[in-house]
Amino acid sequence: MAELNVQRRHSRPWWIWLLLALVVIGILYFLLRDNSGNNRHMNNTTGATTAFIIPAPESFYS
Repeated sequence: MAELNVQRRHSRPWWIWLLLALVVIGILYFLLRDNSGNNRHMNNTTGATTAFIIPAPESFYS
């Protein structure tokens, strides 16, 4: 019978896969997170919205 020389296949270390998984999770979190709490600058009431608060002049209703 022939003798088979079996050698272990060299795979990448486990910590590289862990690091890659953490990077992918971080990118997904950055892209999919909810930014609704960070829009304080969009809640101002100045500018065009003040036109709705100020009543129209009397000549407008005639």
